[in-house]
Amino acid sequence: MSFWMSFRAVTLKPMQILQEIGLKDGQKILDYGAGPGVFTIPAAQLVGSSGEVIAVDIHPMSKKIIDQKAKHKKISNVTTILANINTGLRDQQMDVVLLFDVLHLVEEKSRLMKELHRLLKTGGKLFIKPDHLSIENLKTLIKSDGMFIHQQDFGEILKFQKIG
Repeated sequence: MSFWMSFRAVTLKPMQILQEIGLKDGQKILDYGAGPGVFTIPAAQLVGSSGEVIAVDIHPMSKKIIDQKAKHKKISNVTTILANINTGLRDQQMDVVLLFDVLHLVEEKSRLMKELHRLLKTGGKLFIKPDHLSIENLKTLIKSDGMFIHQQDFGEILKFQKIG
C-alpha cells in the first residue's frame, strides 16, 4: 500500500492541487481520511508555521506514516488523530476540510457531513475529490443535507461552502 500511495503522490501532484484550490498561510486544515499523508504534508508546508493541519484516519499505520514523514521533513504543524466519524475536535475550528478519495468508504455519509459541518468555521470550505462516486450523486448527497452549498469545481475536486 505504501508503494502505491507513494506512486500516486507523484502522479497526483498534491502541492499543485492544494495551491490551485487556494490553501494559504495561517489556515487550519482538516485532512479527513488522510491515509499516508499524500495531501497532509504538502498542506502543512502551504499553511506554514502559523497554520495547522490535523490528519484524521482510522488506521494506526496511517498515523505512524504521517508522524514519520513530518518528523523527517521537520514539519511541526501536523497533528494526527485516530478516529472514525467523531473526531473529538472542538466546534468551528477549521478553515478547510479536505475529503479526498475517502467518501465512498464511509457508510454513514450524512453523519460524516454533520461532523464536518460542525468542525468548519462559518464560511469554511469543504473540498471533495469523489473518486469512486459520481459527481452528480455527490452533489445530490451534499445538497440533500442542506449544510453545504456547491461553489465550483477544480477539475475532479468539488468546492463546497458551509451554510450557517
